[in-house]
Amino acid sequence: MNPLISVLIPVYNVEKFVEKSVLSILNQSYDNLEIIIVDDCSNDETFNIIKKLSRIDQRIKVFRNASNLKIVETLNFAFSVSKGEFIARMDGDDISDLDRIKKQFEYLIYNDIDLLGTNVILIDENDNFIAEETYLTSHNDINKVKFLFSPIPHFWLAKRKVYEALKGYRIPTVEDYDFVLRAMDFKFVVGNHPEFLYSQRIRSGNTSTKFPIKQYYLKKYVKKLAKEREKKVSKLFDSYSENELKNLESQNTFIKFFFEKSFFFSNLYNKNRREFILIAFIYKIISISLLPIVQFSEIYSRFRYKMYKNRRM
Repeated sequence: MNPLISVLIPVYNVEKFVEKSVLSILNQSYDNLEIIIVDDCSNDETFNIIKKLSRIDQRIKVFRNASNLKIVETLNFAFSVSKGEFIARMDGDDISDLDRIKKQFEYLIYNDIDLLGTNVILIDENDNFIAEETYLTSHNDINKVKFLFSPIPHFWLAKRKVYEALKGYRIPTVEDYDFVLRAMDFKFVVGNHPEFLYSQRIRSGNTSTKFPIKQYYLKKYVKKLAKEREKKVSKLFDSYSENELKNLESQNTFIKFFFEKSFFFSNLYNKNRREFILIAFIYKIISISLLPIVQFSEIYSRFRYKMYKNRRM
């Protein structure tokens, strides 16, 4: 069994990382791939680099948005031009283990899973190790913690029918979390591969570092929609509207300042927590003091998630 797998790679201003990222997919041990790279109107050398790469391997299909459309429209376009029976996700600044696709595919088929994530290694801008992120593997466990912590990283492999049923992504900055929760409500089976098959880069341009306030409020919105669906006989519909989304994205400038500063220091904590423990601790204290209610809420949710995970793993 060797079906075509489409790898969707949205890219924007990742000239420093994109070649290594794409090569980690080109060199996969599973080779029946189409690699769909959509440049969201980058203003650096990203597009020229991926065009050069496309000339060395015909599996690469390069597209460029006429204007900056952001992640949701870019991903939905990438899916619309894909032909694979399975869909894999990849970011243009990360690195996949060379057996990632093969191992995810074999695990997904053997366990009859519809959408499969993987454990993740966090790295910095220079490929240095930061930490490991382990995830619960079974659907039942994931279902129990899905409101505490995004339970599946978006570097997944999924059956095409999942994307077709959900009609793609819809809520920017938390599009993956929303996608997973809807997939579960559509009765698709989800899981995570128990190995570390992906290296995720933590850097200043990431969504979590650029839009912390937006991501925080949209996560709450996504959970609210999921809880709405839970109460309905048919769990396929909720009150999602683009107008409400726009209102949530418009935040008070004063509050935004505290979010940005708090999460800035929180990210410094994550980068330094292994090598410079005392400095990292000071960063964490500053982060909490700037936004105590939000940060304590995040810490409590992560604590409950880790306690459950430690009991199950």
